[in-house]
Formats: sequence, C-alpha cells, structure tokens
Amino acid sequence: MKWFGRKSGRDASRPVLARGQSAPGSWGDWPQTYEAQIRAGYTANPVAQRAVRIVAEAVASAPLNASDPALAALVNARTQGQELIQVVAAQLLLHGNAYIQLLGDGAGGVAELFALRPERVSVETDAGGCAPVELCAGDGGGLRRHHRFRERDGRVPVAGRGRSGVGRRCRSDVREPGAAGLYPAFDVLQLEDYEWAAAGNAVATARGVAQAQERLGYPAGRQHYFAGFVRDPEDAHQWRGIAAAADAARSRGVAATFIWALPQVIRDGFVAFDQEEEMQAFDDVLFPIALGQEAEVAPEVSTAILTSAGGHEARSAAWAEARTRYDVGPGVRGEADIRALLAFYRARMGPARAFRLRDPFDACSNADGAPTPIDQLIGTGDDATQMFALVKHYGEVRRRITRPVAGTVRVAIDGVETTAFALGERGMVMLDEAPEAESLVTAGFRFDVVVRFAEDSLSVNRATFMAGAAMHVPLVEVREA
Repeated sequence: MKWFGRKSGRDASRPVLARGQSAPGSWGDWPQTYEAQIRAGYTANPVAQRAVRIVAEAVASAPLNASDPALAALVNARTQGQELIQVVAAQLLLHGNAYIQLLGDGAGGVAELFALRPERVSVETDAGGCAPVELCAGDGGGLRRHHRFRERDGRVPVAGRGRSGVGRRCRSDVREPGAAGLYPAFDVLQLEDYEWAAAGNAVATARGVAQAQERLGYPAGRQHYFAGFVRDPEDAHQWRGIAAAADAARSRGVAATFIWALPQVIRDGFVAFDQEEEMQAFDDVLFPIALGQEAEVAPEVSTAILTSAGGHEARSAAWAEARTRYDVGPGVRGEADIRALLAFYRARMGPARAFRLRDPFDACSNADGAPTPIDQLIGTGDDATQMFALVKHYGEVRRRITRPVAGTVRVAIDGVETTAFALGERGMVMLDEAPEAESLVTAGFRFDVVVRFAEDSLSVNRATFMAGAAMHVPLVEVREA
C-alpha cells in the first residue's frame, strides 16, 4: 500500500505537536516533520510494518452488517485506490487519527465517504487548550477517533510506540490467542522473538517457546520463527545473538526461520550462510557401566620445566587444566564383554564420535558421592545474568562440566535451594529470574566425562573357550567447552 503521498505544501495545515524537551503546556512544531516522524517510525520498526499490513487487511476483510444498503455501499467503496475501511485502519495505526469527509450529493444526502490525509488536518484549541473542533484543510466536516498514542504525546503513534513501555512488553512477553487458536485451528504458529533474540537471552527465548508450545500444542514442524531485529546501526553487534537464535530455532526443527527485517538487514549488510552440517561428533550414550567400573584412570598435564646450571627450575603449564586418559581393558572379563565392546566401538566409528563415561573415582560434585545444592560455586549474581555454567573446582583449577546426569542437578542462591531453573545444553543452568547482585549461585550434581576411543584400531583375542581378554582399550577425555 502507498502510505506516504505528496507532502503538504503548508506547514500551518499540519497538527500541532508538543516539543519533547519543552516544559508542560509549551507547544510548537516538532523538530522532525509530521510525515518524517511517520516514515521514520514505520521504516525503522518491522513490527509496525507487518502489523499495519496485517491489521488493515484484516479489518477490511471483516464482514459488515448495515441496516441501510446504501450505507453499506458507502463504507465498502474505495478511496485513494484502496478500500475505505483498509485506509482508515492504516491511518489509525500510523497516525493515531482517522478523518472521513462526507461528500454531499446536492440533495442533502451523502454521495461518498472520503478518507482525508491526517497530516493535512489542523487542530484548533480553545482557551483551555482543548480541541472541541477539528478542521480539515479543505471544505467539509471530519469524523475523528482518538488513539491513546495521539500527537499530544509529542510523537505520532508509529514513531513513539517502539519507545514506549507497552511496545517493549509486547515484544518481550508471550502473547497468545485464546482457546480458538489451539492446534490444529491454524496451519502455522508464528513465533516472533525480537528483544530476547537481539539481546542473546536464550533463557527467555527457550522458556517462551516452551510455554507457547505447551499451551497451544503446535509441534515444531508447524511453527515459523521470526528472529530480530536491530533497530539502530550502532547496535549491529546484536546480529550475532539473532543469528544464534535463528540457528537454535532450526535445531528445534521449525518449518521456517526468518531474519527480521529487510530494511535493517540491508542497512547493516547481514548475511546468513547456509553451511553444510557438521559430522555428528558426539553420541549422547553412556559407555557400558559394567565395562567402565574397573577402568584405569590417568590424569595428565603438559608442563615445560627448564633447569638452570645451579639447579633452579622454571616451570610453566601448557594446559589450563588436566586431561584424563582411561583404560577400560581391565573391565572386560568374558566373551560377552568383548562382543559388547566391539559393537560399541563400531557404533562410534572408533575415535570419530565421543560418548559419555562414568568416571569410577570422580563423578560427583561432592567427594562423598551425594550432591548437595551448595557443593560448587558456579557464579555470582548481577541482577541481569540468568545462565550459569556448571563447574567443579579443584583448588584454584576450574573444570567445566558439560554432561551432568539428568535429574541430579540441585541449585541454591545464597545457600537457599531453588527449583526455579532449567538445565540447558552443555551443562548450562538457566534460572527463571536473574539473581540479585553479589548473591552466590551454587550447585551440586553428578556428571559424566566426555571421552573418545584413543586409537583407530581395537585388538582383542580369545584366550580360552568362552573367555576373552582385551589387553588395552585406551580412551581420552574430550574438551567440549
């Protein structure tokens, strides 16, 4: 639709706007013209772009019942090349005001309803500053409906709404239809994620998606996901969070993912590359516990030691933390164990795919094997952060835990256990609310170690009938984060 027509030739014909920085009761021309406000608000706000079109078209398509067929014909007529109702709805959304001029037929009747351009309507106020009468820049009368974000707020609605608290809440809260919208009422559920995606708030996005899916019942394959957008050029760094949110949506299996919106994408030169999928590098399966219970454990480090002629040493650690090697050969006791080991090795394609191993000596946040919510300090609150990574401390050495055992994670804030959290991927704890500043976030858990086979071959032999021996089955720890 053509929203912006010819500019008005007379400044006096435009509505009076309040200066944003003026004292109360001070009136005058806004530094930016009325048309410029609307154009800027419309082009810089993809929510407005899409909402104006959808709402205006929906209003125009709604059936109208009129007691007089002649009245119905007037309302259903076209004005400015568009349906009258659609033009009026768009003007209400863009300007906050809509004016309809009644054109007479010369016999006291109405021949046509004509939608006036709101920027060409002036407002005349009385001594008290009220506007009992609104005059159009031309002959005829006008009908007006007020919008709560009207020009008296200092900005036209489409320019000011994106800066208002209501606009922010609409983009941050989960808004959903009533019972009439439950699956399978519609073909597709469209989920729009703007501020959360731009801020990289994966916790809020995951919670909102889960809530919408639970309440409305639409599977991922019947969902469209809208990620974005970046309002201002100086915030171009937010595209990284938007791209991550879009990738997460694709991982969920949604039918389509959209980066929102085209004007901002072109402005910042954002490009999303459709790359080949990576090889499956990790199988979320546990190495057979019976075979791993008697594994040999060998933590290793890489240390460079320089000894001077006088016997003094200078030592430096090449690795930030130790890496563990295992040998599960001692746990193989019979031919059945050998068959299980060979099958597991083939399924992992040797060293190609990593897997879980339950360390027989170190598999819990607490030394005694019973996790408590105050075992390990995982972070400090700052009134904003909601995601914390599980870690285990060995003195000053910090070990990242990426594969906790499901159902064993316990979390506490300042020593008080809480259940208001969810466990994300790679051992990320996602709290429902950001902890207060300086509060201590602790956790307890059981965990598995990510390992892979260390060699491209596995050699076993049959020593006696129905008995076997696997002399050496080396595994090596894999660092995921």
